[in-house]
Amino acid sequence: TGPGNMVVDGVVRHVTGGRHQFDRSGRLARAGKVDEGLLRRLLQHPFLRRRPPKSTGREEFGERFIDRFVMLGRLAGISDADLVATATAFTARTIADAQKFLPRRVAEVFVSGGGAQNPTLMRRLQETLDGAPARTVEALGWDGRALEAVAFAVFAYQHVKGVPCNLPQVTGAKRAVVLGTMTPGR
Repeated sequence: TGPGNMVVDGVVRHVTGGRHQFDRSGRLARAGKVDEGLLRRLLQHPFLRRRPPKSTGREEFGERFIDRFVMLGRLAGISDADLVATATAFTARTIADAQKFLPRRVAEVFVSGGGAQNPTLMRRLQETLDGAPARTVEALGWDGRALEAVAFAVFAYQHVKGVPCNLPQVTGAKRAVVLGTMTPGR
């Protein structure tokens, strides 16, 4: 859908001079106010208008994007808390707005990772989903803290077995391939 929590974390690192790596419990965002003008500008990013299949990460929403985000905010006189609130709103909107590419609206959204531990982001996401509930993956009986580790274990197993596990229909890759490399130890 977009950058996930990456932008929020990057803005927090930037405005705290690296003292904090993320917005613990959404406190900074909760203390701020969303700057709607900056939010509208951020939502014009070309990746967000691109139709699936697509995949992204730091190449689109990494340090360069975050530096520009903070610079635009500083030039507009936006406070640190307002920058974090705007980054949080951006994350929620990119998730909710991705529905426009689906054949029908989603019934519910499940969240894992750091964002699931951020009540301000979860509330903002709930507000942007037009009635579809936003829940953590724990509601499915999964441990959200382990989800990424489990996924990488599955990828490793697939690699050892020689089974392709990328999803060209999701990422836009030209073909299915076996992911990763095996690097034996001593």
